[in-house]
Amino acid sequence: IDRAMITAREFGDRRDIGFMVSGQASIVNYSLGVFNGSGTNNVDLNDEKDFGGRIVIDPMENLSIGVSTYYGANNRLPGDAADVERMRTGGELVYSMNPLTLQTEFMQGSDDSIDSQGYYLAVTYLLNQKIKFATRFDAWDADTDSDNNEETMITIGGGYSLKGDAAKVMANYVIHDDKATDTKTNDILIQFQVEF
Repeated sequence: IDRAMITAREFGDRRDIGFMVSGQASIVNYSLGVFNGSGTNNVDLNDEKDFGGRIVIDPMENLSIGVSTYYGANNRLPGDAADVERMRTGGELVYSMNPLTLQTEFMQGSDDSIDSQGYYLAVTYLLNQKIKFATRFDAWDADTDSDNNEETMITIGGGYSLKGDAAKVMANYVIHDDKATDTKTNDILIQFQVEF
């Protein structure tokens, strides 16, 4: 299954130059960082820094609960006309009881005056060492103050491992409803992955 809309749109892996510390203390995993706020391999465009952090607690063997945040007061990416204040907060939960895994995540953020939010709920089932099934419901709202701009996506899929994670084939059926463009699509995606 491809990445959820909240990570594929605005809230995903945004690489930046900075300093990060990660570690574990008992049942707590943490990551804290200070970053330029200008994006991948770009010089710092102002004197301010961005701050981010994530804490995940494993209260029991099969359960992880986490929170995360990111803040940049004078944050400018290439293409931005001026500094933009960016704020992100999120929560996550993973419950795994082999062969079933339940995962959900909610994130919200603001870019100056535009607020956005989204979430997903995913269920995976490992039939055996080679076959895995998955389904996910995604919701994304790019501007919570505007009407009719929500997106939803339902994904049903599976994968077959040819050689562990080194070679596998995956197929997904995706139902996508985008109210902003008033389009509904049904897609079939087939992916082949090889590690070398």
